[in-house]
Amino acid sequence: MNVTANKITKGSVFKIYFIGLAGGFFVMFFIFGVLAIFGAETVRWEQKPITGFMGFILSMIMWPLFSFFFAGFMWVISILGLWLYSLIRPITISFKGAVSNETDNE
Repeated sequence: MNVTANKITKGSVFKIYFIGLAGGFFVMFFIFGVLAIFGAETVRWEQKPITGFMGFILSMIMWPLFSFFFAGFMWVISILGLWLYSLIRPITISFKGAVSNETDNE
């Protein structure tokens, strides 16, 4: 299914970035947390390594914060680029396995 739009909402762009980064970062932060449980210095706070179970807990706390920060950073840059692109031409996005939520009454 292809969708052509003149503009994409800012919320949709942020949602795509946040979900994508949160999923990828979860794997990375989970691995770092597990390694910290076994003594690896993969988690740091104020330049000090945190190991053991506290390293795992801190890693799981850092995961959504990093996801939100990086998604927000990319979002700010992307909305400017998408806005400039929308001035030139509409954007076409392809979806696989999309389900329409529209009804005939709308």
